[in-house]
Amino acid sequence: MVRFSGIPEDLKRDQTEKSFVTRKSSKSGSTGASTLSSGKSNASTYSEVELHKEVTFGKWIFVTVLLVVAGFLGWMGYFLLERAEQELWVEQYESMTERAIETVEIVAVSLL
Repeated sequence: MVRFSGIPEDLKRDQTEKSFVTRKSSKSGSTGASTLSSGKSNASTYSEVELHKEVTFGKWIFVTVLLVVAGFLGWMGYFLLERAEQELWVEQYESMTERAIETVEIVAVSLL
């Protein structure tokens, strides 16, 4: 039985080599210092712990800002809906009282 994977063998080998180089470089670059082509180590300005603390602090600020914005939008939505409901209630009350007064006048005139 013949299988066709769609990728030639030489391209598969190239991809395998590239992924091996990527893994190898990511393992060597995880120490917090970068290595120059001459083999000397150039210490970065931040250690990984400091960078992790900054990222975590940034995440907490982002979440806090999102919560504040969500709270403000929720309060504004509640305020606008409450006001619209109150206006609707007043309009319905006025409309019903006007019709009730008209009906009472018609009944009063018809009884006379």
